[in-house]
Amino acid sequence: MTYPTIMPALTLDFQNSQQLDPRVTFSRASSATYINSAGLVASAADHEARFDHDGNGECLGLLLEESRTNHCLYSGVDPTNWAQNGTSSLAVSSVPAPDGGTCYDLTTDTGGPNSVRQQSNTSAPVGTSVLSVFARFPNAGFTSLAIRNFSAGGGANYYADYRPATDSWHGEVACTGLPSEDLGNGWKRLTVVSTVTSSNGNNWVNIGGGANSPAFTQQTCQIWGAQLEEGEFQSSYIPTSTSAVTRSQDIAQVTTADIYGDEFTIINKPFGVSSGGSTLHLQGHPHVERAAVYNEYLSQEQINTVAEVDEFWRWRILGSSFALSSFQTDGQVTVDWGDGTVETLTTGQHTFTNGGGYHDIGFRLDSGTYFLPNLDNNATHKYKVIAVGPGPESMKVDLAKMVQGASNLVSIDSTISLMSASNRKLRESICLDCTSLKSFPYIDFSGASLSSIRHAWKNCTSMESFPLLDLSQASNLGDAGGRGTWNNCSSLKSFPAIDFPNVTIATNAWQNCSSMTEFNATGFGLCTSFPATWNNCSSMTNFPLIDTSSATNFGSAWTNCSSLTSFPLIDTSSGTNFGSTWQNCSSLTSFPLIDTSSGTSFQNTWKNCTSLTSFPLIDTSSGTNFNFTWIYCPLTSFPAIDTSSGTSFYGTWRATGIVSFPLLDVSSSGYFNQAWLDCTSLVDFPANFFDNMATPSSSAFLNSWRGCSSLSATSVENILNSVDTSGHSAPSSSVEITIVYDTGTGTPNITTAVTNLKSRGWTIRLNNVFQ
Repeated sequence: MTYPTIMPALTLDFQNSQQLDPRVTFSRASSATYINSAGLVASAADHEARFDHDGNGECLGLLLEESRTNHCLYSGVDPTNWAQNGTSSLAVSSVPAPDGGTCYDLTTDTGGPNSVRQQSNTSAPVGTSVLSVFARFPNAGFTSLAIRNFSAGGGANYYADYRPATDSWHGEVACTGLPSEDLGNGWKRLTVVSTVTSSNGNNWVNIGGGANSPAFTQQTCQIWGAQLEEGEFQSSYIPTSTSAVTRSQDIAQVTTADIYGDEFTIINKPFGVSSGGSTLHLQGHPHVERAAVYNEYLSQEQINTVAEVDEFWRWRILGSSFALSSFQTDGQVTVDWGDGTVETLTTGQHTFTNGGGYHDIGFRLDSGTYFLPNLDNNATHKYKVIAVGPGPESMKVDLAKMVQGASNLVSIDSTISLMSASNRKLRESICLDCTSLKSFPYIDFSGASLSSIRHAWKNCTSMESFPLLDLSQASNLGDAGGRGTWNNCSSLKSFPAIDFPNVTIATNAWQNCSSMTEFNATGFGLCTSFPATWNNCSSMTNFPLIDTSSATNFGSAWTNCSSLTSFPLIDTSSGTNFGSTWQNCSSLTSFPLIDTSSGTSFQNTWKNCTSLTSFPLIDTSSGTNFNFTWIYCPLTSFPAIDTSSGTSFYGTWRATGIVSFPLLDVSSSGYFNQAWLDCTSLVDFPANFFDNMATPSSSAFLNSWRGCSSLSATSVENILNSVDTSGHSAPSSSVEITIVYDTGTGTPNITTAVTNLKSRGWTIRLNNVFQ
């Protein structure tokens, strides 16, 4: 690895050292195999890292694989547990198996495709599956691999013939043979990929005589290590006996955060540059050769030098075919498909000549000013993009919908030359639905024309960190359709100090970032709209004093921020909508005296703030909707706020801990359904509260004081006498006024009030007894 002038703070060399740096933690909850330097299949214990080798004993680096299951039982292919078909036979071989143990000689006769050893497999995965076996050929004979599937009353044989003399596959029927893997000493690993359409207990795995031979002759080869797994390529060998065996995922990461600062660059070999956070995840495809961490952002030229980037922008693709059917350019792009085919990129699909598995393809901009890859959530190809490498400076890229929907993308190891400075763009859907992406690289957006970047990284549910990008030109971070820029980034642990001086809309921007403990962004002075911006950021323990002076809409902004213990005195003087703003902030123990003088809607604003025992005298003089505003808050007292404009108080103080309620102005309201329901500590309710109330609505006092078991007899008198004083008739026949009170405080003197109210159509229920 060639380093730039700046030396890395951390270097990891997995090819030469063949051991883990002490700063790297590794885990895998099961044993697993790898190829050692002697070319043997060796076993690594639980949580032991694997350093893989090729057939020549050269180290390939640290092997990092996904979880896989081998559905082939008795994978050693012994005669006791693999059924005979035709005249095939199995006998102990004098040749050692790839792991140094016992393997078997498979002898087939002139019976051709019926001269096989086979195994019924009831647990074969439905969908794309790969069958592999280790084989050794003493002569030029050939053999066949087949997955047979009988379903819907008919049978299908998916097979391919391997010919060792030419190291090639022939006669592939609903099945593709992948390039063989040479282990040395004559051993090869043979693999076929096919699609199993049904799992009905009639699936078979066949190994034996060639099915497409011009002439069947008796032959003998050694076989061992059969494996049937879900996927498009074979993984490392998983030994089995009586049942299927699953190998768990390899996880390697650097957790020592103090080896780099706020600005850093991570360069990996063989594939590019990546960003990270306090934890750097090493991604395998499947091998990692080297990694270097620098304590600052490197230039693209420096990164390209280290990563040895040539004239092509490299992508890693998994599968047997790929296409960018919606790409755009104002010039010509050449594509190197990595299988020997180099051509002008068209909308046509390319089928790889070397079959499935991993392919490193490259794009080169030959003419024009930009290339727009535009995967655009393509249903056929979006799952095939695994990694995106660093781009040469000659490749000018428009990032709109670049890898949208690429749910298997694990890294954008990339710096990218954006379009010309006057038209640089980061559009709305660059990484939308990239659910496997753990980090995003540093890209120079200074001077870019960003405008809307809503849902750019939405649903990046595995992304744990985000770099300190220059997003100062961004104006739109979301909309009411849930398309927030980082919406559902549920693994993001913190957000850096990015400045947003031009943002006007931040709707849903960080909604559902449930792992984020720190939010350090600044700016927002022009932002008018914060609906659901930090909704469900349930791990955030504090919030910064950002500029919210222009904001009018705070609806649901911090709903479900259940770990917030305090809140800053932000500028809310322009706010009109505070609906559900701090709902379910269950750890808030106090609340500041914010300016809510322009607020009209307070519905659910502090609902379920279950640690809030006191509340300040905020200005609610413009408030009209107070439905459920403080419901379930354990407030022991309540200030005499201005509710003179309030029209609706449905469930407003329900189940609070208030002991004595103040005299409020409710002259604009006639609706108090469930307003004090289940206020079990409420003793004193003031006189004259409803004297000037507005015309009552239907159910105006239904269940208003039900469950108020501590309410005094005097308070009952105050309530009924005041409603009587208002002079209002019931809005319809038999509208109920519900009150529960403490009978131990005496009998309320309410005869006159009850008589008058009943004469005006009201129904009075005291302690569940109609008066």
